[in-house]
Order: sequence, then structure tokens, then C-alpha cells
Amino acid sequence: MKLFILITLMSITTFSCAQNSVERSVPKDSKHLAVYVEAKSKSRGISSGEFGEIVVLDIDTKIKYYITRDNFYDTDPKFSPDGFRILFQSNRDQDITTLKIKGMSGPYNQYIYDLEKGTISKVNILYETNRPKEYRSTLRNIGWLPKGDEIYFNFNHNEIYIYDLLTNKIETVYTFPDFNIIDNISLSQSNLFAFSFRNDLLTFENSGLAIYNREGDSTDIFSSYSTTIGEWAGADEKIPFRGGKETNFSIMEYDYESKTSKKLFEFPRNLNLVSQLFYVGDDKIVFLAGEVEKEYQEGKERLLFKNNEIILYDLNTNKFEWLTNEMLEKEALDVIWRN
Repeated sequence: MKLFILITLMSITTFSCAQNSVERSVPKDSKHLAVYVEAKSKSRGISSGEFGEIVVLDIDTKIKYYITRDNFYDTDPKFSPDGFRILFQSNRDQDITTLKIKGMSGPYNQYIYDLEKGTISKVNILYETNRPKEYRSTLRNIGWLPKGDEIYFNFNHNEIYIYDLLTNKIETVYTFPDFNIIDNISLSQSNLFAFSFRNDLLTFENSGLAIYNREGDSTDIFSSYSTTIGEWAGADEKIPFRGGKETNFSIMEYDYESKTSKKLFEFPRNLNLVSQLFYVGDDKIVFLAGEVEKEYQEGKERLLFKNNEIILYDLNTNKFEWLTNEMLEKEALDVIWRN
């Protein structure tokens, strides 16, 4: 595996890993790793919400490695393309006294954790915004570009940005006027942005999945009433997703070249998908799932997720394997391979 080494990060300041009280380092020979957010312990008097500790899980040994374990709130972890850095968001810049009073309040800034060095670096992304001051640094749907020296994010509801870690410059990729909200962004090796879209904040009516071809400057909708996609697999030719009502919400696979979809497997009735889908090799898919409840606000349906766990599905044996046995937060799950 090629290592993309950032020689100079103009916008990054390094912090000691002692601040995070890392429990133990991840072995370099680990091949299948997942990163996720674990709920903070309520016994410590902290209300978790959708934020908590960032944990790396070795899928083969089932051993957990805590990347953060402190009083701060950490969220949205994503592995770098080389597999040795984790991009995440945290409010660890706050004064700890103020933090205890405000709980999960912002601002949330972006950080990079180096698995080999055990250090955390802050990424100073500066841009104009009309958001309240305490939320100005909080981004949405952050992720890496293929070379590992740029990251993308979604700030305004229907815009995608790219930030260059070396030059500290921001580029607006595209504004999608036909969609009010875009989520779950997944970028391929050849500049294809797959994402879910919604036109209503509280419901999933008028929602679906689309692909934006940056080079061709074109957007194609490939599924309706779908809210979850996965990471691109193979040579950018396929992407897993949860189908809509017409597929009974089964796990599907979309082939970009042929513009066709096929069903991979049906989802257990008592569980609901709450994260992106990721291939492990060619014959397994890992995802985060949990029980789902419905509530209504102002006459509109809203889904609540609980008891989330990491699950591995084997496409050859058609069997589900639970990789965790405790409640996890509803946050991004990612998988990398170490060779």
C-alpha cells in the first residue's frame, strides 16, 4: 500500500496524544479495521447525543482501540486513503470548565489523528459563514480525496467544498439547486460524487440517491426514496446502497457503467441501516444498524435509532455476524485494509 506523506501541512498544529489518553496503539499488521463513534458513558454524567469517543475496531480479532477517551465530544471519523490517519471533528478546543456547563456545544473543529505517531493535529479551515459564532467551524459529511492531501465537506445544505491541506485553499465544487439537502457523500477515485438528497429536513419523502460527475458536470438520480449509500468499490464501477420502497428497502448495488442495480440481500425486519455500507474484500459488507422507532413532530414522521451495532454480512454464505455487542452512536463507519 502506498503511503501518501504530507511533508508540510501549513494549516496544522500538532497536539500531544497525552491529551487524548490513548489506551493502546493499533498494531501495524492489522488488515481489516473499522472506525466508529462509541457513546460516552452515562455514568460519567455526560449526555451522549450523537457524539462520543472515537474507536478503531480490528474486525479480525474484535479488539477495540480507543483513539479518544476524554471529556470532549468527537464525531464523524474518516480514514485517510493510506489508512494511517483519521479525520474527525471535536470540540476539544473549548475550556474544560465551559464544556462541562455547555455539554456538546461548539465550536467543532477538524482534527487528524496519526495512527503511527499517536498525535492529533488541528486543521484550521477558514471560510465565510453566516452561522452563529459557536457553530462556524462545524462541517458536515467530511471526507478525503484520493491522494490524501485534500478533504471535502458539506457546509451549506446543498453545496460541496474541497479544502487543500497544503495550500490552505477552499474550492466550491458545486451547488445543487435542485436539492435542498445533500448527505452521505461518497467520492470515487475518478471524481464521481455519490450522495443522498432530501427536500425536507424532517422526512424522507422526495429523497433519493444521485451521482455528480465532476468532469462531465452532470448529475444523475439512480434511486428514489433512499437515504444511505456506501463507499465506491472496484475500479469505481459499483457502489452499495439501501434501496427504497420499490425494493423493500433491501441492500442494493449500483453499477455506474451499465447504469443498472441489483439486490445483494434483504435487511432483517427488526433492524434498520444507520450508516454507510462498506465492502470488505469482494464478498463481505460491513455496516452499522440498529432498532428503529417512529415519532411525530408537528404531524411529520421522524425515525429514532437505538442499540446500534456493527454487523458484517457474508455474500457467499448469506450470514450476518455481529462484530459488537454494545450500543454505538449513529455515526460514520469506515473500513480500511492493511497489506
